[in-house]
Amino acid sequence: MMIKRALRSLFALCIVWPVIWLWLGLRVKHSERLPRQGPAIIAANHNSHMDVFVLLSLFSLRTQQRVHPVAAADYFLRNRYLAWFMLHILNIIPIRRHGGENNPLAQCRQALRKGDIPILFPEARAAILASWRR
Repeated sequence: MMIKRALRSLFALCIVWPVIWLWLGLRVKHSERLPRQGPAIIAANHNSHMDVFVLLSLFSLRTQQRVHPVAAADYFLRNRYLAWFMLHILNIIPIRRHGGENNPLAQCRQALRKGDIPILFPEARAAILASWRR
């Protein structure tokens, strides 16, 4: 667990923050409105795959450990290397978009009970709505 935390922090310090803050020049107004601890849910729009990196860059290293982007399992877990990166470095909560016996909210509820912060993108919201219609 400590190795994963160290890898996440190293990734944030060496890649995410320099790219987002220096290269892209992101500036944030009203950062005091961001949750510092959970339980909280961030509902994000989705313009590109950079969104998750931008959102993660807004949080301190300590808080980043408790932030979980909710991502489509069929897309982000499609090979073992991508799956490892997504699960262990980006700390995603994988969900099934196209049905299945698992409730897509179960892992989000568990994260919230632990005081974590899930980030919901449109595909996660769509899967959740589809599960409610069943």
